[in-house]
Amino acid sequence: MPKQISNDEAKNLVETIKTSMIRHECRDCECLQGVLVQIEINAEKDVTDWAGQLKVPPARMHSCLGCDPCPFAEIFTDISCVKK
Repeated sequence: MPKQISNDEAKNLVETIKTSMIRHECRDCECLQGVLVQIEINAEKDVTDWAGQLKVPPARMHSCLGCDPCPFAEIFTDISCVKK
């Protein structure tokens, strides 16, 4: 089970995501969109007000561009994996 995050943590992650977009194309990338969904899943309460600001319609999304490093991969891994 992914770790639960507080609403403050969720808000901070969304702010981090906003400043981590290194390319214009990041906004529509499945990597960024995936981490937004994961934040919503893991948050203690509804955070769509913050995460929804960055969401795009599925038709606008594109597959991963292969950025190395991906600015969103670390966030996704941190919140989607249980640390023992």
